[in-house]
Amino acid sequence: MMRMHNALDWKKARWERVQLTVYTFNLRQTLYGEDGNRSNSKGQLSSIKLRTAFDHIIARRSHLVSFADTYHAAFDLLLMGEGLQVYQVAISIFRKLSLSYNLEDYTFVSEIICNLCALVNDRYVLPKGFACTKDMSDWLYHRPVAARWRHLRRVSRWVGRICVWLTAFKELVDLAPGGKIAQRCELEFYSLV
Repeated sequence: MMRMHNALDWKKARWERVQLTVYTFNLRQTLYGEDGNRSNSKGQLSSIKLRTAFDHIIARRSHLVSFADTYHAAFDLLLMGEGLQVYQVAISIFRKLSLSYNLEDYTFVSEIICNLCALVNDRYVLPKGFACTKDMSDWLYHRPVAARWRHLRRVSRWVGRICVWLTAFKELVDLAPGGKIAQRCELEFYSLV
């Protein structure tokens, strides 16, 4: 029983860190804008490289991303004291993708981004008491609001498809007496007689 109690305490502490991280992230966004960018030109260049690499990964063009260059850009930002910026960019990407990606695609993207943010995770995020990027990505994906948005997205696709198919079906198939199909069947029937 003691072992189970410790496991529950660990889970509770982990989710409290996630909540604190979300609060801090929202506070930083409120104070400094969407990305919390306060760095110099080299930091801005590294930030642009990082965002460009993440955009390629999201678009399934990860073959265009150099792991070394992206990792180095994250390292440069960490050295300039902008580790939180790297963390925020990753979390904002996870937050957006969790609303639309299925589990397989989301896992693929989140693993790559977590690997690119590994040094920032070890040297900045965990010592500051924030939840690690992997825990945050899991938590963001499994939020009820994210599940509802993913469901809505799937349903809306099918509703759109059904509307298009129904229109095409109505144009081709007119089952009313005297309609196209009825006339065609009549011609075929009388041609056999």
